[in-house]
Amino acid sequence: VGGGGGNVAINKRLTGARGAAELLAVVSVDVARFNAVNVCTTLQRLARLAQERGGGGDGSDDALDALASRASAAFSAELPAPRQVSGILWACAKLGAAPGARGACLRARLAPAQAAAEGVLAREASLGAHFRPQELSNALWAVAKSGRVVEGGEDTGAAIDALANAAEASLRRIGTDARARESEAWAPQALSNVAWALGTIAAAERSVRDSALPAARALATCVRARRAELNPQEVANTLWAFGRLVDAYASANPGGADAPFAADARALAGHASEATAGTSNEHSDAARGRAIVFPPRQLASCVWGCAKLGCALGGLLRAVGSCAQRRQFNAQEACMCAYALGASGADAASPDTMAVFDQCAEGMCTPSGGREAPYSAQQLSMVASAAAKLGLAHPSLIDALITALGADAGAAGCVGEGEGVLSRADTVDLVNLTWAVAKLRGERAPKRLVAPLAVEATRRAASSTLTLRHAVTLLWSLATAAHREESAVRALVCALADLLACEQSQVRMPSTRDLSDLAWALGSLRPQAEACASDALSRLLPALGEAAADAFDRFNSQELLKLLTAYERAGGECARLAGLASAERTLSYDFPAIEETPSRAHGCACGDAFDVKLAAAVPRAGGEGEDRVDDSCGGTGRSNTGVALWQGSYFLAEWLARVGACLGGGKEIEEGAAVLRSVLPRKGGWACEDFSWADRIGVELGAGLGLPSIVAARRLGVRMVATDGDADTLSFLRRNARANSRADDDIEAVSVRELRWGDARPLAAIELERKPDLLLASDVVYGNDESKWRDLVQTISHLSGRHTLVLLANMQRYPVHHPLSEDRFFSATLAEAGFEVKRVPQAGLHPRARGTGGANSCALYACRKASKEERKTAKAARKAAKKGAKRAETGAEGANNKGGSKAARKAARKAAKRARREEAADGTRKRARA
Repeated sequence: VGGGGGNVAINKRLTGARGAAELLAVVSVDVARFNAVNVCTTLQRLARLAQERGGGGDGSDDALDALASRASAAFSAELPAPRQVSGILWACAKLGAAPGARGACLRARLAPAQAAAEGVLAREASLGAHFRPQELSNALWAVAKSGRVVEGGEDTGAAIDALANAAEASLRRIGTDARARESEAWAPQALSNVAWALGTIAAAERSVRDSALPAARALATCVRARRAELNPQEVANTLWAFGRLVDAYASANPGGADAPFAADARALAGHASEATAGTSNEHSDAARGRAIVFPPRQLASCVWGCAKLGCALGGLLRAVGSCAQRRQFNAQEACMCAYALGASGADAASPDTMAVFDQCAEGMCTPSGGREAPYSAQQLSMVASAAAKLGLAHPSLIDALITALGADAGAAGCVGEGEGVLSRADTVDLVNLTWAVAKLRGERAPKRLVAPLAVEATRRAASSTLTLRHAVTLLWSLATAAHREESAVRALVCALADLLACEQSQVRMPSTRDLSDLAWALGSLRPQAEACASDALSRLLPALGEAAADAFDRFNSQELLKLLTAYERAGGECARLAGLASAERTLSYDFPAIEETPSRAHGCACGDAFDVKLAAAVPRAGGEGEDRVDDSCGGTGRSNTGVALWQGSYFLAEWLARVGACLGGGKEIEEGAAVLRSVLPRKGGWACEDFSWADRIGVELGAGLGLPSIVAARRLGVRMVATDGDADTLSFLRRNARANSRADDDIEAVSVRELRWGDARPLAAIELERKPDLLLASDVVYGNDESKWRDLVQTISHLSGRHTLVLLANMQRYPVHHPLSEDRFFSATLAEAGFEVKRVPQAGLHPRARGTGGANSCALYACRKASKEERKTAKAARKAAKKGAKRAETGAEGANNKGGSKAARKAARKAAKRARREEAADGTRKRARA
């Protein structure tokens, strides 16, 4: 019987069917009369049966074809309810998730049904407003899970937009209300599913679509408010999703702006870290003090998401180490954890970090046919890149990499015929792995490890499958690893000549870092390039010079110095580049709080906006035997680096202009304000409510062009003394101070004095009668020349009194715990000199300065001279720590004797293992210095 009653009866038979056979029998008889409700019921029951039977019971192909066809007809005849649209999308995604060829077959057969549901949403966008939260969650999850994001066409994109818009409106209206009626409330699982869907869609499209951005912001707000309600799996899925979203947003916005939903997402990361350690401070009695236990898979997703969000791992790190020590991670999970450790700048010497890399090293040595498949190229590159970022060149890890690439090493003499892991590698993974090997060992990289990578790089270059960035990174890596085999050099130089010419013909601008790295590599490999690829080199060098001239204003100082010196060493000549390098430039900056930074309304009102114009130049090449003021850029031979503006100077000046007068900033960086208040000098009236900068004296060390001094004088009213030790720099500094002084200043706001670090009487040298109230320095620590560190610390100490606030900004070139990290200067050297040192949280800095807080991030330190009592306490603590270490060493030596107990021998083995790790770290430090 047809009509509505017929469809109701059909639906009763469908819901009453006791298995797939009875269900398919109803389909074979009545499918021609199915309406949207019947199609939805059938597909959902088939999906649940398949799920219950572990993938079986998904129905015959003929029945699925008939259902898909009928769905298209039913949706064309009538406008289905949101429940049917969501249900059909969910069922198709579940059925299509079957593994292997069966899943591919099901996805193809069910595609018409999915397209019909998506078409309804595309045509009737307003239908999304009638979806309940669970229906929105299921529909978005299904579209993301089905894999149709890229393949589905315009209707799929329109359906995603309609669902994302509806989800955003619903989340803003009732997302934070957990007490709404059950049918209308956003359950924690629904929030997690929407997050997963948005993250998966963003990863597939490599950007966050316009409709998904507001939805992600609304979702992050709700998750932050209700984070204590999420179970471990929901926390893990949501963190993973936000990591994907942040990654995609950064790819589409290379300027460095923070994703608008990132701050709320980081609150969930903090909750996961605290709750894992059992230190959660949530308001609910159920959540307070309750530790979350993440299974290994969810734990790996959590730490991966935290790393992408730029969050410290905190309590999660110990849980990761515990799982790794018990070898509970599978290969992919261990690699995700290794990536997170590298991205977050974990301590390479900690037992938790070593446990993860030890498990990875064991996994790399897994032979074919073992319990787990051998590591893929992607997994190898993840582990090696993380180790390189941490400076962890442990011998066991290098040996494991050699073992993992054994098949390729055997074929290293046969270009293009290798059958190992590299021949199946994605180009990005090959490039990352080669870069990591070069960073790990430099010129000491074993030939058995570099040779197969060079062979595969040669093959890819010859087959024209590389992008410009890929080819530059490969050539840089081979130069760093001192691999000068001519076939690889020839292939890459020829490929780069063609690629750079193609970029210029299509008016595409290569990145400044690629250009400087390319110049450095060509300078290092010049003899080999001239011998085996002279024609390509003669085309490449002029093109490189012109490209650098086109991008001249986009280079930062470090990149520009590196490029100019390396370009000369490579034999390059470009009149236009030389002309630009020899000419003076005018740099303009607007203050305060510009570009992506929060508006002034959210900070503290410190006066009117103003602009600063600076005269600048490119540092000249230094002559032999010239007295160097610093060792910037790793000894490039350019002696007057202060005539260029370095990134740390801008970020310190921007911070002073925006929050300096508030001693910690506005409400949007309350954490930063608290840190700064805690380290303010005890004397000098810094804590008074009516504090004023008027009549305060400030000094800047290594002022260069003087930007922080000018801003402190113009914005805060401090009487600044800008100092430097180079004659050329002092000339520019005086010009800039005069050009940016205010006409109504009765007294010179910024005076300029010569001062070299280590001067025994610095106050007399800069003509001050008392120690300053404010001491500034930016990007003055570069490299590891400890004599210059000692001179700088001595000068800072001589100029600092109990009333002096010291602010130091520095661009981090290495992760925090790397053996060569600049952070150890600030955290250890200054502390030993009697200073209390606090790092201002990254959230308080300019968005482009934040990063993850490690390499390529700006660090801002606030310091004050500790009192005699505080210095005495700190010294006693350091002395006690040294004594404890010595006692442990003595006990370990005694335990090595034959009569030692089992526990003592175990402690001795642990001590010996720590000593080997420290020895390896020392070796890494020495090689990097060399």
